[in-house]
Amino acid sequence: MIKDIEFAFFSQLSYLNWNNLNNIDFKTIESYKDKKFMSFLNSDDIWNEIKINNLEPINSPNGIPMYQEEDKRLLGVFGIETESVIDEKNKKQTKIKPLYNFDGWQFIYSADKTKLYKDKYNLDDVEDDGFFACAFMKDDDIVIAYRGTEITIKDFLTDLEIGFLNNNHSQLVSTHLFLEYIKSLYPNVADNNIHLTGHSLGGCLAQYAFISSDKKHKTITWNALGVGKYRNIFKITALEANENTMSYLKKLSNHLHITETAQKIVSEFITKDENIMLKTEEEDKIKLYNIINNGIQRNPFYEVDLNSKIKSISLDIYWYFKSVFKIQSSLNKASENITNYFNALDWTANIQTREGRCIEVLTGTEASNESTNDTMKRVISEMCKLNLVDIKFNGIKSPEVKVFPYHGVNDFLLYMDSNGMIQAGKYNIIFTKNLVKTLYNYVKKTDSKRKGTDKYLDIFVKGTSNKTEQVKPFDKFHMTCSRAKLFGPKISIISEANVKYVTSAIESLKPCVEEYINYREYSKEEKEKNFPEIAVYTIGHLSNVDNLAGIQGGEPTQLIKIEKPEPKEEEPVAKVQPKEEDKYTIKEGNATVTIHHLC
Repeated sequence: MIKDIEFAFFSQLSYLNWNNLNNIDFKTIESYKDKKFMSFLNSDDIWNEIKINNLEPINSPNGIPMYQEEDKRLLGVFGIETESVIDEKNKKQTKIKPLYNFDGWQFIYSADKTKLYKDKYNLDDVEDDGFFACAFMKDDDIVIAYRGTEITIKDFLTDLEIGFLNNNHSQLVSTHLFLEYIKSLYPNVADNNIHLTGHSLGGCLAQYAFISSDKKHKTITWNALGVGKYRNIFKITALEANENTMSYLKKLSNHLHITETAQKIVSEFITKDENIMLKTEEEDKIKLYNIINNGIQRNPFYEVDLNSKIKSISLDIYWYFKSVFKIQSSLNKASENITNYFNALDWTANIQTREGRCIEVLTGTEASNESTNDTMKRVISEMCKLNLVDIKFNGIKSPEVKVFPYHGVNDFLLYMDSNGMIQAGKYNIIFTKNLVKTLYNYVKKTDSKRKGTDKYLDIFVKGTSNKTEQVKPFDKFHMTCSRAKLFGPKISIISEANVKYVTSAIESLKPCVEEYINYREYSKEEKEKNFPEIAVYTIGHLSNVDNLAGIQGGEPTQLIKIEKPEPKEEEPVAKVQPKEEDKYTIKEGNATVTIHHLC
């Protein structure tokens, strides 16, 4: 079974420049042949070819490389335990052991549209359209990852156009074609062993491939756009509204002698009902090429190029139609083969047209789906209300680049359990421990501005910042962190500490805080050596991510428990004996009264 962490990691890796590996003979590298995927990925020869920026890990004081939250390798290198290794110079080094094992995986293929059409059809100079996908293989399993966008306003608008299929965009054609090509390269791999994934627009493309392949392939997407509700767009009649597609079809139908694919289009898809009739007149290739390219004159010596151009256009149309017909036959078929994980704070949460189950990871709830026939305008309107974008419907109001902070894949690591599966609704135990550490360090720092009983960590022995005598030192701290302030702005310490996902954090802190703080009592020898120290609280857990979603990684923090001194015995106080009493009695009437007098 392919794990969620593998789907997420390969979605991240789709952003790397895998096509650059065409420049080197990477299959001869030992780590590739041994199927040591992370060693292969991190080798200088490979990483320097495919990386998209110069973001590198930072060395911590203890020498352990700390990865940044934007690093595309994070899901693969994330670790919580140290191990000793021997480097190339035969020296012993301490490194972080990755939590998740990617041994056995190999990169097998990648392509943009230009490369895909060259490899499959030997067509040259096919214009790129932004499409990219890559594939990875382990044993008999293949994962195809479609690239998305990380994301500017311009990208956002483009994504919505493709996601809602307002245009018969060629990326959709390439999506289906890439899947078909991988199948042709590995004909012995069964359909249920081919898996699809993608992030953002890549998630939309993965859903499109899922539906167009009869819902055979398990699919997991991350903060994806959707295609589910726009069913009418998948009808051939709906294509008539698109002038470009219909124009190409009419022109191609006039010139069937030029390309076999054009003949296939007409014979398989064009009928009298669509009012696209075959015509008998013939025109030369130059004239057709000029018509398609808005009348621009071309040199007749480029006849080979004309054939290539016409063929690529007809292939776009043919495969779009082919996938549409497959979609029509499977659209209403029930399937549990697809799950979309999304972040409620991300802009994609406003999209209600995803295919399959939609799990909101911050709360763990399954979102209602297909309730609104989404449009680009509605999504932009909702985002404007949330101040996520600054857009007018007649264009972008502000031209500057604007990044969406909740859109990335790495944040899903917060919810991955030790087996690499999403457990939505609260952080996994490692990030919960480091959440406690983050809040502890923040409160400790800000407590210096508070006085007396107003301190949230009024636990330290006077003159120290890491020692306590208290039996339950974290009770007040825990209560303070897991609720909003009683006075002033109604925000929590979690928000003040700039932790991104407050809802998940509060849910994670619900159990007794001692569950996430390790307590170890010293041995007899340690007590004798370190007296009056008797135990240690370890707050946090070692990890090699510098900071993720506001949660600090690195080394844990310690609080030392010391023995509370026994109260000194007081000196006995001498009791003063009263002097002997003088007493006498008198009679008053029938009563006798005794009178006491103390001298």
